[in-house]
Order: sequence, then structure tokens, then C-alpha cells
Amino acid sequence: MNLKLLFTITLSALLLVILFTVFVINIRGVQNFIENQVYSTSQDTVYSLGMSLSTLDENASTQDIELIVNAIFDSGYYEYIRFYDLNQTLIYEATLPVVVKEVPQWFISFVPIHLQEASGTVNDAWRAKGTLALKGHAGYAYYELWKAFKDLIFTFGIIAGISFVLLISIINTLLYSLARIKEQANAISEHKFIIEKRSPFIKEFDLLVKAMNQMVTTVEGIFHSEVKTFEKYQNILYRDDETSLPNKKYFILKLKEALDDDGTNVGHIALISVEGLEKLKNEKSYDVYKEALMKFISNIPKELSANNLIARISHDEFAILFHTHEISKIEQYFQDLQISLDLTNKNLKSFEKLLCFSIGIAPYYENDKLSEALSRVDYSLSRSKINGCNLVDIYQENEQNHALITLGKNSWKQMFEKIFNDKRIVLAMQSTLNKERDEKFHDEVLVRIKEDDGSLQTAGYYLPMANALGLIAKFDHNVIGSVVEKIATYSYPVAINISKDFIVQSLYFLELRNTLSALRKSNPQMLHFECSEHDILLELESYIEFSDMLHAHNQSFGIDRFSGIENIGYIKKLRPDYIKINVNFILESHDNNAAILNTLNILSQTMGITLIITAVQSKEQFEKLQEIGYKNFQ
Repeated sequence: MNLKLLFTITLSALLLVILFTVFVINIRGVQNFIENQVYSTSQDTVYSLGMSLSTLDENASTQDIELIVNAIFDSGYYEYIRFYDLNQTLIYEATLPVVVKEVPQWFISFVPIHLQEASGTVNDAWRAKGTLALKGHAGYAYYELWKAFKDLIFTFGIIAGISFVLLISIINTLLYSLARIKEQANAISEHKFIIEKRSPFIKEFDLLVKAMNQMVTTVEGIFHSEVKTFEKYQNILYRDDETSLPNKKYFILKLKEALDDDGTNVGHIALISVEGLEKLKNEKSYDVYKEALMKFISNIPKELSANNLIARISHDEFAILFHTHEISKIEQYFQDLQISLDLTNKNLKSFEKLLCFSIGIAPYYENDKLSEALSRVDYSLSRSKINGCNLVDIYQENEQNHALITLGKNSWKQMFEKIFNDKRIVLAMQSTLNKERDEKFHDEVLVRIKEDDGSLQTAGYYLPMANALGLIAKFDHNVIGSVVEKIATYSYPVAINISKDFIVQSLYFLELRNTLSALRKSNPQMLHFECSEHDILLELESYIEFSDMLHAHNQSFGIDRFSGIENIGYIKKLRPDYIKINVNFILESHDNNAAILNTLNILSQTMGITLIITAVQSKEQFEKLQEIGYKNFQ
């Protein structure tokens, strides 16, 4: 029960008790007044009637008595008038049956009226002639009391209505500041840093607001301080000083992650060797060398740098990691890159012959060893260098088990239509465990495709081409639909990795919103949606909206493949529930600079974020991670 409801019920009940008590007292007062008034009137009538009867002589007949009594009886409201002689023998009686009109029976039962009989002696001078007994009629008394009751009900109803409105207004005024404090507290629980600028007029509330503002300021300061510290360490470890590009160490980490990733069966690596940079620095100047270097970087096509990882792995070599197996797309990338590199030479007019670009490209496959992937691209780069300057060499893969990548787009489209129509998307699960509580954190969905022969194939063969054909959002939509259909059968939350295309395509986004609305109460916190950090940074505002929508529907959002190489201040707006980090990142950071892990832990605790270590593949890794202090593993 909230405080406003408690105040309203308590004060309303108190008000109603007071009004009811006053009402009952008033009704009883009116009742007593009417009873006394009727008795007083009856007593006056007895006296008046006694005076009239005393004037009769001794020989007066009963008709004379009847005439006088009836005259009085007919002029008022009486139940009976009786006249007795000195021996208490009834001489005459006038009566009217007690019939109560226009008054409800429940009222008569609720407020019984007890009228007293008035009596008196009829005297002739000093001699008694008889006795009179008179009782007022209860119907009159009830009628008058019923009228008074209705008037009181109307009056007290108006008083109660006005009092209740005033009461609610007072409560709202008193609790307005508390409502603002509640909003701020809710924001803090959702890891939002909100400062309340309006000071409540109630002193105690004002002190509370100031205390909460101080707490928010402190926590926000810790967050920003740790973000700066983390970025500083990241730059030291994983960025090249001269170009600000990721360095070789970071490139190797991301390549290892790609090789371990279930969703990436085939990608490509490119190595670019730029000969002549060192000669520029030695023969010209450092400024000329830096100009040539930066022009080379600035002329790399924007699409190439936005969607793929570009790193400087040595003084004169650069590497590009592509998450695609489309040979035609790779070739187009490097046609654009050749043009850009030629422009770089032309812009360096006085020393254009000093620079020579060689480019080698080779594929990598899921479960490749790192040395195998790098040896292919090294071989391709060597051939490019042998053949001359500004040439591209593409490694040719002839293995039969990778022949699928050579299919044309039309064949791929037909294959996807068949997959969707035949519902050949199969879900497998990979558990994320919390070893401290010895239970699952969630089960992550791994997509499998059922082949024509009934065998299952990992989605890595299909997803890159689905992405190239603009079908990846539909792929995600089908996966979500399959999970929702079976959600009642799951014992633990289910994590679904979804693409950037799904987030930005409003049709699927709105449909998911409707689905989550239906699951909000029946299956809260059963769906975890996660996306790669790379995609999040490309469409940050869309992902913030998506995360807010999930939280509004009692579901969770996580960041997958976190590396923190970019500005991680975006976490403050995104408010993820968990972050997945590759084991290689953690172990290498622990070996080279453990302070960066301490900073990451403080950031996660400040924001209430669960850290999950992924791609844990050996007992040694698992035990070392536990020793460092991590609890969640995939």
C-alpha cells in the first residue's frame, strides 16, 4: 500500500468516524427533543382538557364529555385520550391506531421513539371529578424525526464531500515533494543520475532531497571518474599513439573473439603494408611522415572504417577485420581502398614515389587456430609484395567444406525463403552460469539451420549472407517468434542476440513491443536481448530507445562482445543489465594491467551491471577467472 492511499484511507476513516459520531449525537438530540416536545404538548393538552371538563356539572352526560374530548382529540395528533372516574373506571376513550406513513420501516427500527403518557386530575374547585390520560401519536413524532434525519443527511453529505476534497488536496500538497523524491529514488534504482532541483517546503523532505542529491552526485562522480580511468588504461593498452587506431594487441583480441564466436563461421582479414613511411621520416621530417600517415588513414572509405575493425599492427602495417564472406563485397571494398591510396600518393606531391602499398586478403573460419588465420593472410600479403606496388592479392580457398560461400545471391535468396517457409530454424542453448549461487543466469539461443538431409549447420554459414541480402532482421524475427512460442516451457531466462537491422526496422520493433506487452505480467524477466558493442555504437540512440522499452516491459538488455575501446560513457544512457566480455580480454588485461579490471568492476557495481565472461574453454581459464573474482561464465 502506498503512502497516499494509506493517508487517504486513514484520514477519511477518521473524518467519517467524526461525522458519524456527530451525526448520531444530533439524531439522538433531535429524537429527545421531539419526545420531550410531544410530552410537553401532551401535558399542556391534559391541563387544558381538564379545565374544560371541570366546568361540567354533576349531571353532565357522557355525550357532553365525549363532545369536549373529541374536540381536543381532533385538533391534534394523539394516540389516545382517556377519561376515568374517581374509581378509575373508564368513562370515555378516543383512540387513533398507530400508522406511520412516509417513513421507512428500517428507520423506525433503527430509531425507536418512546413517548410518555401525560396524565392529570380533573377538579371542580377543590373536589376531584376524575382522571385524564393522554399520549401523543408516534406517527407524528416519526415523521418529524424522519424530516430532521433527511436534512442532517443532506447537510452532513455536503460537509463530508467538501471535507474529502479538501483532505485530498492537503494530502496531494503534502505528498507532492514525496512523489518527486519517489521518482528520484526509482531513477536511482534504474541507474539514472537525476538531481532534484526543486526544494520541498516541508523541512524534513527538503533534508531528504538534499541527501539524495548528494548521493546521486557522489555516485555519478565515481562513474565518470572510473570511465576516464578505464579509457585511459584502454588507450595505453589497446591504442596506437600516433594514429589513435586500435593496436595489434586489440586486433588479436578481436580476431580470437571472432574465431570463438558461434555466429561467425567465415570472415576475412586484410593486411596493408605501407612501404616508405620510415623513409619519409628519415629523409624529410616527422611532420611530413605524420602528414602522409594521417592522409592514408583519412582516405580509407568511411563505410569500410565504420563497419569493420581497422588496426595498426606495426609501424608500417595495418589490418582490417571483416565480418563477411562475400568475395564481391570484399573486392569492392579494396577497389575503393586502392583509389583512396592512390589519392594519398597524389596528395603527397613531392614524395609520391616513396610510398608503396601492398594488400593481402584471406578468409578465416570458425574454430580456426589463430596461427592458421594469420598465416593465410601473411602468405597473401607476401604475394602482393612480390607482384609490385598498390596491388591486392586475395587468398583462394579451395576446400570443399567452404564451397557454400561461392553461391550467388539468387541462390541464397531461394535458400532463405525455403528455410523460413519450412521453419528450418532450430534453437540450441548455451548456458551462462552463476557459480556463486550455482545456478543459471540465462540460456543463450544458438541458431542452427536444418539442412535438406536433416543435419544441423551452425548459422555462421548463413547469417553473413542474410545480413548482406537485408534478411537478417527477418531472421531475428523468426528466432524471437520461436522463443516466445516456447517461453512457458523455459525454467530460466532466454537470451537472444539480435542485429542492428532488427532494431532500426520499425515494423519488427513495434511487433516486438506488442509481444512484450502481452508477456509483461505473465513472464517478466524471461527474455534477455543482447547486441554487440560495435552495433550499439553505430546506432546508439536507437539502442537507448530499445533498452528503455525492454525495461518498461520488465525484460532485460545486455551488451555482447564488449571491448571498451571507444568512449564507454554511453553505458550511462544505455543502462544495460549485463555485459559479456571475452575471456581473452580479461586474462590479458589481468596479466598486463590489472587496474583496468578493477575499474571495470567498480563501473559495473556503480551501475548495477552483471559481468559475464564468455568463451571460457578450459578448466585453467575457469579457475583463474574465479580466483580473480568473477562469478558468471559462458
